[in-house]
Amino acid sequence: MTRQPVLGAALVGLAVTVCLWWLYFDHVAPAAERTLDLSTGDRRDRIASDAYSLSHLLLVVGVIYVALGVEEVLTVVAAEHGAPAVAGSMSWPGVTALYGGTALFLVGRLLFLRFSAHQVRRAQVALVGVILALLPLGRALPAVAALGLLAVVLLVAAVQERRHRARPGAGDAEPATDSRERPNDR
Repeated sequence: MTRQPVLGAALVGLAVTVCLWWLYFDHVAPAAERTLDLSTGDRRDRIASDAYSLSHLLLVVGVIYVALGVEEVLTVVAAEHGAPAVAGSMSWPGVTALYGGTALFLVGRLLFLRFSAHQVRRAQVALVGVILALLPLGRALPAVAALGLLAVVLLVAAVQERRHRARPGAGDAEPATDSRERPNDR
């Protein structure tokens, strides 16, 4: 039978995954689809190959590392011997997988935005820095708390992005069409 602390940690891990999904599929994927619809010819091919190959590789690898980090959290919680179930902290490789995998996913998301001709906001870049800056704290915290901290940061980021887009005139810039040149096209 699964112990309650392990089940609770698994649910927090699921929350992290849902937040990553939300950050990608709530806006980024539909925006890229609109860009592809507006683009033609070589430009469309270049956007598709760049955005859907390189950036998606980072997204997938990031998710795999996050899963490894969540697995370590569950291992730490399940392996506690006589101590409170949330007392153990993660190893450096485990916390690096959890926080680094999240940062890698977010970098892939930023590249996807950029390759699909959308503006990348400073707050989106700063989120990657915040996640990496929290890595040492994640190592010092109990494993469940490190996972919970990551979930809270991602939830706040997802809510903030949705609120930002809901403000009039605050959404991402319209995608560049064939008649406008992106700086990377020079």
